[in-house]
Amino acid sequence: MKFSSYQPVVNPNTINPPAVQAPRDLEVYGTGGKEWTALAGAVGQATKVLAQKQDDEDAADVMDARNRIMTSLNEQLYGEQGLMTLGVGKNAKGLTDRVTQAIQDTSAEIAKDYNPRVRYALKSTLNDNMLNYQRIATGQENRERENTEQADYQAALNINTQNAGMTWDVTNALTNYENDTRRIILAYGAKRGWTGEQMQSELMGATTKQVASAATAAITAGNYDRAAQILQVNRGKMDQNVYNQLYGSVKQKQDVAKTYTTADDIVNQCWDPKTGRFDWNKANELIKQNSYRNVGGQGITGASGKEAFFASVEQQEDPNGDPNAVSSEGAVGIYQIMPGNWPAWSKEAGYEGADPNDEAAQRAVGRFKLGQYYDKYGPEGALVTWYAGEQNGQRWVTGEPDAIDENGNHYAWDKQLSNGPSIKEYVNSVMSRIPKGAGGQNAGGGIDISKKVYYTVKPGKEVEVTNLGHSTWAKLNALAALYEQAFGQQDDYEPFYVTAGGTTKGHNPGSKHYENRAFDIAMDSLARHPERLQWLQEHAADVGLKPLNEYAGYGNEQWADGDNFHFSDDGGDFDENAYMGGGSGAAVSGGTMYDPTMEKSLRSAVEAGLQDRMNAYNQNKQNYFDDVEHAVDTAGSFSAAKALVEGDTTLDLQQKNTLIGMAASKFGVNRNTGLPAGSRSSGRKSSSTSVVGTSGAKYTVKEINNARYEVEEYYERMDDPDDTISRTDQRRYNKAANLLQDIGEMGSGDNLASSDGLEMARHAIEVTADDEEAAWYLISNYGYSEEEADYYINLAHSD
Repeated sequence: MKFSSYQPVVNPNTINPPAVQAPRDLEVYGTGGKEWTALAGAVGQATKVLAQKQDDEDAADVMDARNRIMTSLNEQLYGEQGLMTLGVGKNAKGLTDRVTQAIQDTSAEIAKDYNPRVRYALKSTLNDNMLNYQRIATGQENRERENTEQADYQAALNINTQNAGMTWDVTNALTNYENDTRRIILAYGAKRGWTGEQMQSELMGATTKQVASAATAAITAGNYDRAAQILQVNRGKMDQNVYNQLYGSVKQKQDVAKTYTTADDIVNQCWDPKTGRFDWNKANELIKQNSYRNVGGQGITGASGKEAFFASVEQQEDPNGDPNAVSSEGAVGIYQIMPGNWPAWSKEAGYEGADPNDEAAQRAVGRFKLGQYYDKYGPEGALVTWYAGEQNGQRWVTGEPDAIDENGNHYAWDKQLSNGPSIKEYVNSVMSRIPKGAGGQNAGGGIDISKKVYYTVKPGKEVEVTNLGHSTWAKLNALAALYEQAFGQQDDYEPFYVTAGGTTKGHNPGSKHYENRAFDIAMDSLARHPERLQWLQEHAADVGLKPLNEYAGYGNEQWADGDNFHFSDDGGDFDENAYMGGGSGAAVSGGTMYDPTMEKSLRSAVEAGLQDRMNAYNQNKQNYFDDVEHAVDTAGSFSAAKALVEGDTTLDLQQKNTLIGMAASKFGVNRNTGLPAGSRSSGRKSSSTSVVGTSGAKYTVKEINNARYEVEEYYERMDDPDDTISRTDQRRYNKAANLLQDIGEMGSGDNLASSDGLEMARHAIEVTADDEEAAWYLISNYGYSEEEADYYINLAHSD
């Protein structure tokens, strides 16, 4: 079908709304149009209020968010488990990054609770605070890293020091720790820009601690020779004040140890373990014999003299100090030791297996062997031994006219050798390098401290002077000798007057008196002669002493004019051999020097050793008595107990008497008859005032009591080793014992009443060859105990 065309009623694209006319009344919205202005103002004001309110709320939120962030960060950083709290030591590594991350995480987490405007405002508000936290963290991280590195550095050095003390007896251990310490110091110092001088100073300080640790451990272990060796080998590498203090202590302990060894030997020689008696006459002789220091052939000098000797040999053998130097003969190192000698010598010195090219080992072994020769042959003899063999060292000190070679051929001391200078030239060359102090020069004038003590001592101060170490005492006597040489011819001369010595009493802490290395002299005479005091101050160094006014020197200015003057032994050079043997400037072979310090110390050591021996003897004696007492107490009968006691040759008479009396009391019997107590004995009582003996004799109560007293006195005197019973006393005691035997109070076999012991001892001595045979004669023929036999024989000799 078809549709007809459609013609719209409304024209296309045309809107025709109804017409609207604006009102013509001006007051329809208010009179004059003012309300429009009011409405606009009201709307604007409301908008401002809303905006201000929003700003206030945002500001409050910013403050709130900031406080929350700061509170959280403070807890995270400074709380008990905070990053900054725990970020110390090695934990400080990465601290800055951890703090930065904490700041970012905390800010982001809290900011999520606020609108964008607040989050935006927080960024600028917190910026300075966050930067401060980061700066603080960075500073702490850097400081802790520095502290940690320094602590690790010190810990590494301390570990080496501790290890040195624990391995003091291990060959080359100290050298290994020193090398490791040098590596540690170089690395640490290079990182901090230290100068070579700073590094060397640090190395000396660390080495000093390690050597001191090893030496102290050796001292604690009682190995004083090893301690001295450790110190001597490392002397040039350590602080000299520490060296002097430790070495002085070691030498003192060596002297003490030697003293006690000698004292123990004396006690052994003079102690009788059977009788518990000590022969003091013999002991006094031995003490005196051992109170002389040998010089010359057995020369002993101060440590400083020996050190100078070692140094001179080093200069002679290897002027360049090269531990790898090898001679044409194959000798190695600073002392030029032959390879064939190294194994045995290094073992002797405690360096078995050490590398022959190791400088520390070379020095230790060389000094050890040279020291042996030095002590045995003196300095010149030691040099001859070192250069031409021990057979020639012996010939040199005994004054032989020439030397001998290994084949026994003789040759002159000044003959040029194929491998170097003559023996005489070698000795002169080395000796010329040893410093010659004024002491040796003055000694050439005739001073000899081996024959005389040149000072006097204030009464009551004798012990303090004898407490001085030997070296200090020798320096004191040498200075006093020089003083006498200088002023002894003057009319008003007075010898040294020593007022104090080795003691802590009355001295300031730190004084050398505490180390037995200082003494004071009186100022009374010196105050009248200031030129003599001045001389002493100028010449003290000649014998290795340091003078000072002790009171002013220790800060007590009120005592600056004190009445004595102080001298310290700081380890200065002193060769005591130069003052022995008539002051020839060298030790006399075989000469000796009496040392009162040594005698005093030795006597004290003997007394202490004897006391220990006596205590042990008495304790053992008591223990044995207790054992026998127990056996007696458990015996089945009185006769068994008595037989046990009488057959014991170890018990003395008093002990036997005590034990038999104890057994008699236990079993309720008469100790002599064995009959029950209270029963009639073989004696007969004739009345209440007298007793009839088996012989028929009558004895009064008074006579019986006197006899009992005499016998008790006898036993007491017999127990006293220092008491001597005379022949008359012995007869009196025998008479008393006979009386008691007659009335049954003593057994018929009792030795006291059996015969005249003294007469029998004389007879035994006459019929036998010696005292031992005489004692056996008394024991076997008359039943005497060993103690009784010895007693009567000694009495027979002294009667």
